[in-house]
Amino acid sequence: MGFSGFGNYIFNFRKVRQLSQRAFAERLYISHQTVSKWEKGTAIPSLETLMSLSDEFNVALADIVAEIEHVAFIKTAQKDVIARTFLSLLTTHNLDELTLQLIWQSAGMALNDQSQCYNSKYEILDYIMIGIDEEVKLAIAHSDHIDPFKILAYAVLPVLYERSDELKILYSGNYANGRWLSFLEKEYHDWAEDYMNNYANVILPVSQSFAKDLVVKMTIAVISAWLVQPIPEKIETFSPKFLSLTKLSMRDIVAFDSN
Repeated sequence: MGFSGFGNYIFNFRKVRQLSQRAFAERLYISHQTVSKWEKGTAIPSLETLMSLSDEFNVALADIVAEIEHVAFIKTAQKDVIARTFLSLLTTHNLDELTLQLIWQSAGMALNDQSQCYNSKYEILDYIMIGIDEEVKLAIAHSDHIDPFKILAYAVLPVLYERSDELKILYSGNYANGRWLSFLEKEYHDWAEDYMNNYANVILPVSQSFAKDLVVKMTIAVISAWLVQPIPEKIETFSPKFLSLTKLSMRDIVAFDSN
């Protein structure tokens, strides 16, 4: 739908005052093409222009902003519906098999609405990934722990558990075409860097870069193995187990006896 709701608001606002697009634009010191974009729902005014609109026509700025916020809320809700539909389709289709037409039809939307929400299926996937990442970063920022693994166990894992239905799809097979795992590695390499500054003081047979890569990949693998279970273990019992796993070597996990 884009901002067509606000476009109708501007159109009616202008018509009530019996102004052409050009005359309306001149009073706001903007081009009539800009007014046309507003009314078509392909753009919205800047805050500075909204303030000019409020002053010029003696309309409360709060009323105009409320109209935009209402339209933006509808647009966000629409994007969320498409995202949920997209994830549902990924349970039965590989990402490469999906088309925007199939996604929009499954969401019960008209095809001419698609460009107002997403321009590609990868934008949908990015919207989902960024939304999850923002929740994770917020949880990390509010954590009282200093140890990075405790931050993961008691701040990050609860967020992931709440969204386990979505994450199971993103972590499974090639459904997300490796995009989710690549996204995670990029995000958490930088985060891990802060906790590995003292690595040079430890004598290990690999470089700092290799160690960082290994820690990030192994941590992602543990979380992935947990979330792709048919019914992921509840956070209350898995968080302590996660911390225990971080203290084990691969040899400990398989209980290998070299004798």
